[in-house]
Amino acid sequence: MKKIIAVLMVLTIVLAFAGCKSKEYQDTVVTIPVTDENGETVTDKDGNVVTEVSTEAQGDSESSTADEKQQSDSKDNKNETTKSNADDKEDTTEKKNNGSGGSGTTKPTGNSTTKPTEAPTKSKKRDIHLVVNVPTYTPLDTEMVIQYRVEGDKKFEELTKEDVKLGTAFTKEYDIKNVKGAVEFIITIDGVGITNNKFTVEASDRDQTHEITLVTGIEVVEGGWD
Repeated sequence: MKKIIAVLMVLTIVLAFAGCKSKEYQDTVVTIPVTDENGETVTDKDGNVVTEVSTEAQGDSESSTADEKQQSDSKDNKNETTKSNADDKEDTTEKKNNGSGGSGTTKPTGNSTTKPTEAPTKSKKRDIHLVVNVPTYTPLDTEMVIQYRVEGDKKFEELTKEDVKLGTAFTKEYDIKNVKGAVEFIITIDGVGITNNKFTVEASDRDQTHEITLVTGIEVVEGGWD
C-alpha cells in the first residue's frame, strides 16, 4: 500500500512540475523516482520513495520549427523587397523609354523610312538658237564679236566676228549645235560701250531659242536731234 501511495505522490509531483513548466526556459527541472533493475521503486529505511532530480531540454522539434518559421518569414520579406525593387526599376525603365520621364529618347519606329536623295538630272546635248537685237545707234561702221564658253571649258570660243553698220536697229541670229551643260555668252561691239551683253543659258534650260537685246551707250533719238 505504501508503494502505491509513494508512486501516486511521485506522479503528482511530476504532473505539478510539468504543468508549471515555463515556456520561456529552454531546460526544465523534474524529480523522478529511482527504480531498481527490476523496475520497482526504491525506498529508504523509513519507507519513503527515493527520488532524483533530472533536467530535460526543450523539445528540439519546437525550437527547430520556430527557427525555420522565423527564417522563412525573413526570406519572404527579402523576396518581397527584391521583387518590389525590381518592379519599380522596370516601371521606371518603361516610363523612360516611353518618354514619360522627360529625359527619355523616343526611338524611331520600324516603319519610318528615309527617302533616297534624288540624283541630279544629267545634262543632255541640245542645239541653241541665239537672237541678238542691236538697238538704234549713231551711224558707225564697226565690228561685232560674239564668244561663248561651255560649262567645264576654261577658254571662250568665237561664235562670230563680223562687220556691222550701226545707225538703225537690226537683229542677228546664230546657231550652236550639240552643246551640253550651261553656256556663257559675251557680245562686244568695237568702239561702242554696251551693257546687258553677258548672259548664260543654264543646263536645265531646254528651250532652243534664246533672245538678248543689247543696250548701247549713245542711241539716236527718233525724230532727230533738236
